[in-house]
Amino acid sequence: MIESFTYEDTEHSTQTATHMARMLGPNGTLLMYMFKAMFDKDFLEGSGILNWAANERREVEAGHKDGSLLNTMADFLVWLESSDDEDEKDEEYRNNCTS
Repeated sequence: MIESFTYEDTEHSTQTATHMARMLGPNGTLLMYMFKAMFDKDFLEGSGILNWAANERREVEAGHKDGSLLNTMADFLVWLESSDDEDEKDEEYRNNCTS
């Protein structure tokens, strides 16, 4: 099972995150901790989780879901978004230093 999470592919991470969200149903707290642990162990990419959240938001806006899962995970998603922004800034800095 672990091998299915080791791909360095945002689309795969998005699909994995979506599948996990469906399996865990409305228990957003458990999902949040699982996503965090899998992100920390590099089993899921932050961008994949954020893509899942964007897809989930579209479902909420279309009236297909109630948004409770996103509400439960809001602090984690904000943290992940800022972490992703910092990684991009660090990469830009490294690229500028080596140019």
